[in-house]
Amino acid sequence: MTARILFTSFVLFSFVFSGMAEVCLADVSAELEQAKSNIISLIQKNNFAEARAQTQNLIADFNAHLDLAWELYWIAREFEWRLELEDANNIYQ
Repeated sequence: MTARILFTSFVLFSFVFSGMAEVCLADVSAELEQAKSNIISLIQKNNFAEARAQTQNLIADFNAHLDLAWELYWIAREFEWRLELEDANNIYQ
């Protein structure tokens, strides 16, 4: 049992300090950024219903991500620019 715990600790230590953890976090951040860009593109094309649905998916998929609030802010700002104030307010809440 002790050998298994030591091996698991070694693997975790190797993973974190090899830079693989940073790569995984970077991948998630890139996915979040891409999802935000897609939503903003939908808003710019006046496809508000799809943008609302994709925003809800974004919130569900990246709920624990530290940058989620920042990305939602920019989505809400894009809704404001298109005078879709109710959608913007829903995001701010």
